[in-house]
Amino acid sequence: MAQRPYIEADLAGLKREELVSLIRKQLDRFPHPPGKLSKINIADMKSLLLEPLAGFTIESEDAAQPEEVVPSRSSPPDTGAPDELPSNEPVLGSGTEHDTPHGFQEFAPHLANIVIPNRNRLDLAVHRPRALKRERERTPSPDPALAFQSLLQPDTVSSSPAATRVRRAPAAAIAWLREQIQMRPGFETFRSNQGKVLQNVDRVEYWRFAADVSGTYFRTAWPADIASFKITKSAIEKGLDIGSTTLSEAINMIKIVETYTKGQYQSVEVVEEVNKTGESPAPGAGALKTFLQMWEKEHPISRA
Repeated sequence: MAQRPYIEADLAGLKREELVSLIRKQLDRFPHPPGKLSKINIADMKSLLLEPLAGFTIESEDAAQPEEVVPSRSSPPDTGAPDELPSNEPVLGSGTEHDTPHGFQEFAPHLANIVIPNRNRLDLAVHRPRALKRERERTPSPDPALAFQSLLQPDTVSSSPAATRVRRAPAAAIAWLREQIQMRPGFETFRSNQGKVLQNVDRVEYWRFAADVSGTYFRTAWPADIASFKITKSAIEKGLDIGSTTLSEAINMIKIVETYTKGQYQSVEVVEEVNKTGESPAPGAGALKTFLQMWEKEHPISRA
């Protein structure tokens, strides 16, 4: 049976369980671990299923065919034979000043419907489908002339303001960063402690690992063959597999720990608190975070 991409009518009125079932049928195309499927909301699931670059398809006895292009009055009748350039026309891409076909204006309107592969768009489709939906809503229909130029240079990244405002690292870049992080001392302990209630001394080391990774890579350059811009905090969060709140918390808490456990502002009370271990039950991150924030508030450092 033929396959075709989903359209909005296919998903209209479907409940969450039905959308989950559709994704599970092609689970190899789901960009996250299967366990995260239960955490995705209905809007994001629909956006992912509707995104052609994600690759989800539905069985159809009569798969949708491309719209027929109505020839202009000057066009010859369609004989079913492959198109051939007239002998007196230059070959496209020959390097002459006449590279753009003279009949371009006749077929240009149809080029706007051509889907051009774009690695940044694919990264949006699989990692942030809701952001892709917002991008669709605010992005105007493409200029046919620009679409034509994109076909001539399919690997060129758009330089429009909308494309350069937010730079998202491609999947290959995140994979590279994860490899670098996994080679750092302390990674196995960091990974095994994720999601656990820890003793204070272990929580500090968990924060320190994340903060050190951020300090090492934030705003440094990606390898030249991966990306041409700087490494962002968003990329570091993906590399560590933690959320933005967790990374910000780690950076802020380590700043407080470093301030009040070393140098002229060192406090015996803070040193003892951050090195506590063996408590039952373990106090967890919330209690230590509250202690450190209150200490910083009650013992401000003069900047004069």
